Amino acid sequence: MRIFQMSLNGTHDTEQQVYEPSDLIVSVVFCCYILYTAAIVIGIPCNAFVLFRMCRLSKKCADMYSNGVGLCLFVMAIADIGSLCSILVHYILSIHTETQLVLDYIGTDAVNAVCKIATFSMHISTFVSIWSWLLMSTLRYLSVYHPLLYIRLWKLPTKAMFTVVCSAVICNAWLLVSVENNPSGGCTMRSLFNTQLINKAFLLIEIVGSFVIPTLTIVYVDASVLFGLYFKMNSTKAEELDLRRNISPRSQRHSHYLWRWLVIALIDVGLNAPENLSRLALILGIIEYSDSELFYIYRIVAQVPYYLQFGFNGVYLALFIYDKSTRPARRRVIESVSVDNHHLTERQREAQGLVAVEHNSLCDSGIEDEPCRV
Repeated sequence: MRIFQMSLNGTHDTEQQVYEPSDLIVSVVFCCYILYTAAIVIGIPCNAFVLFRMCRLSKKCADMYSNGVGLCLFVMAIADIGSLCSILVHYILSIHTETQLVLDYIGTDAVNAVCKIATFSMHISTFVSIWSWLLMSTLRYLSVYHPLLYIRLWKLPTKAMFTVVCSAVICNAWLLVSVENNPSGGCTMRSLFNTQLINKAFLLIEIVGSFVIPTLTIVYVDASVLFGLYFKMNSTKAEELDLRRNISPRSQRHSHYLWRWLVIALIDVGLNAPENLSRLALILGIIEYSDSELFYIYRIVAQVPYYLQFGFNGVYLALFIYDKSTRPARRRVIESVSVDNHHLTERQREAQGLVAVEHNSLCDSGIEDEPCRV
């Protein structure tokens, strides 16, 4: 059995090395393939569910979809599905016997095209996915600290996502030239203009744009929103004697949702960090490539959480962000006001608009921490 060291995120045109693996490497690779399979099998359906919900939202309430986080979630789900499909293609091509079968069937040029498209799609999807998350965090930040500005920003997500996709395509277009099939199996990056410096420069730009800037910004804005609301609630406690009406369960619920978002953001950052920091260290020459088994295992283990994040995104969106969407919006609103208004007369209820609520359908995204609700 032979194993090939391969990374679609590498900087080295000769990094494909043929190994006669030890039992340890075989075990590590086998475990990695199990995790990748789980991410693909679970992640694609979960992200497809998110797409389904966002399509319903776009038809049900187009304004909320285009001006809130709906479009961000839609684009993020597409990017994650693209990444998971690219992972599947990447690891099929990394198996020598499968590559030879593909070569015999469709030819070298077609396999080269598949490598280029798979690698290009992976990098674009990663870029778009993290920036979709950044845009959602920015919308929450604006809705809390600059609500008037947030209201005036008409179709900001649409314009921002168009800019993000265009930037991702421009930053990664060089991969369509550099990436090609490796005769030993899998895909590799050849040096542009016979020098690795250009490859490293492009990869450094990508890491800064798809990891460093989004990560720092996401942590800052989410933490600012969370602690801003926390200090606001504490100041209200000091000024008000009766907290039951000023610190409502709704406000506490928003704080809980924001904590959830911050935890998920930190998990996503943690999944991205090992591979991106490893790539950054290799590009800057802090660590050097090695043919040792330990270095090979280190590179594989660092890549695992990076690729698993795309399945994780779909799972947490399907399980947590939509966990209140099982009940119709009309029923939820009626139940939320019934506790405080069950004693009101019909005329009083009409004055407060409760009858209208019962007879008119509401536009609801099923997103618990929609920016306009913060």
